[in-house]
Amino acid sequence: MRSRHLSIAAISATALFAISACGGAAQDTSSTTADTAQRGSKSAGKVAAPAKFTEKGTITYCSTFTNPPRSYTDNGKQVGAEIELGTALAATLGLKPKWVQIRVDGLIAALLGGQCDMIVSQLKIVPERDKTAWQLPYSIAATQLVVAKGNPKQVSDFESLAGKKVAAPDGTVAHDLLEQMNKRFTASGKAHIQIVPLASTTDLFQQVAAGVIDAAATTYSASSYYIGKAPERLETAGPPCLSDVKAGGRMGFMINKLDKDLYDAMGKAMDAVRETGEYQEIFHKYALDKETLDAAETAKPVACVPEGSGA
Repeated sequence: MRSRHLSIAAISATALFAISACGGAAQDTSSTTADTAQRGSKSAGKVAAPAKFTEKGTITYCSTFTNPPRSYTDNGKQVGAEIELGTALAATLGLKPKWVQIRVDGLIAALLGGQCDMIVSQLKIVPERDKTAWQLPYSIAATQLVVAKGNPKQVSDFESLAGKKVAAPDGTVAHDLLEQMNKRFTASGKAHIQIVPLASTTDLFQQVAAGVIDAAATTYSASSYYIGKAPERLETAGPPCLSDVKAGGRMGFMINKLDKDLYDAMGKAMDAVRETGEYQEIFHKYALDKETLDAAETAKPVACVPEGSGA
C-alpha cells in the first residue's frame, strides 16, 4: 500500500511542478540569441559606456536561461532577476542587451572566445578565475534546506540531518555540504545522511513534496522559486546558510580580462542601480532579498557546517 501511495503522490507532485519544468537542470546545447523586453531603468544613461559599445548601441550577454528565478524561460520569454538586472545595467550605460544562450559548462569559454561581452549568470567568485576574467559582484548565494509542509521529520539545520534521506543537485555546493556532514557524523558516531544526488532541480522538489525524501538541500533562490509554486506542499527548514562564511558566498558577472573599460563602467552602473533602489526592487520581485549585496553587508552570515565540530 505504501508504494502505491508514494506512486500517486509522485504523480501529483509531477503535475504540480509541470509548469516549472522549463526551468529545470536540463540544458539546451544550442546557442541562441534573443532580445528581451526593455525595462524602464531609473538610472538609464547615467554612466558612459566604452566607445566601442556606444558606436553599436548594444552589449551581448551570455546566460543559461535554466536557473529560476535568476534566469529562465517562461512561455518563450527570457525572464528572471539576472535578466532584469542585466537589462538595467545595459540601460544605465545607454545600451540595449542581446542575449546568447550557453550551457553552464561553456560560459567561460564563450566569454573568452568572444561570443559575448559579459556573462550574466550565477557563477561563484573564486580567486583562480582572476587570471582570465574580471568578476563583478552582484549577489550572494546561500544554501537552503527544504522539507514537506509541516516539517514532519523535524529538520532544523544540517546537524539535524543525521540518519535522514536528503537529496541535492549532483555536483553542487549543497551536495558537497552533505558529504562534509557525513564526515562529521563519522567522527561523532552519528548515523550518516542517506544522500540522494539528483540531476534535475525540479525532481528535487517533486520528491520532497511526494514524501519520497525527508529533505532537500539546494540554493536559496531555487527554494524561493519552487516553494512559491507550491506553498501548500513545501516549506523551508532553518535559515539560509553559507558554505564558506569567510568568502561570503559572493556571485559575480564575468567580463573578459582584456576588457577593463567595460568592467570599470559596469562597476559604476552597478553602483547606480543600487543607489536608485532598482537593484533591490528586482531582487525583491523574485523573493531574493536575502541574497542581495545589501544583505551580505548587513546580516550576520550563518555557516551551514559550523567550524570546529568534528569535520
